[in-house]
Amino acid sequence: MSDDLATSVQKLMDMGKGDIPRLQYILETLKEGKSLFSSDKKYVEDLISKYIPQEKPQPKSENSEKGGEDIPKKLFPERVEYKSESITLIFAIIVSLFGFMGVGHMYLGKVKKGIVILVLGLVKSVAGILLLIGGLAFLGQNSVSSKVYEPLGSSHIDPTTGIIILAIGIGLLIGVIVLFFWQILDARKLCRKYNEYVTEHGKRPW
Repeated sequence: MSDDLATSVQKLMDMGKGDIPRLQYILETLKEGKSLFSSDKKYVEDLISKYIPQEKPQPKSENSEKGGEDIPKKLFPERVEYKSESITLIFAIIVSLFGFMGVGHMYLGKVKKGIVILVLGLVKSVAGILLLIGGLAFLGQNSVSSKVYEPLGSSHIDPTTGIIILAIGIGLLIGVIVLFFWQILDARKLCRKYNEYVTEHGKRPW
């Protein structure tokens, strides 16, 4: 039954019928072998009875024979759309590779959190690169000065400062990498939480 239902859901998506992100979420749930919420099951049955009558799963239902048009209106009067996990990951991974982390959180409605991640990522990236370049330049300058002053018996520039600057820059860039992977996992978790809440309550969680 779940395979037939998954096939019907895929047909509905190919036909462009219904709420595509919501149907995508339902299809992923079926493929994972999980049970659908009763509201999702009724929603799919209504669409099947309306657009694929030959594969109507429950012909004895009075609502199915009439098309079941009242079911989704009563369950989801606001027509709250589901968030696509694929789109969330595209924003969290692909867009973030260009330095704009947090866009996935903004897509899910967590705008403030997304802006904080975006600003933090940009600041740490720019500061890390500048400090890395500065540290290398400082060490390079120290190397040149040592060749000039050592034959003369003079002291040259202490390389400790350059090493500290270089270490801070590397530390910031490592922090950017950690932030990159964390925001991917967090966006994915928030997407699933968002869709589960919409399924159970018919409204946005935040």
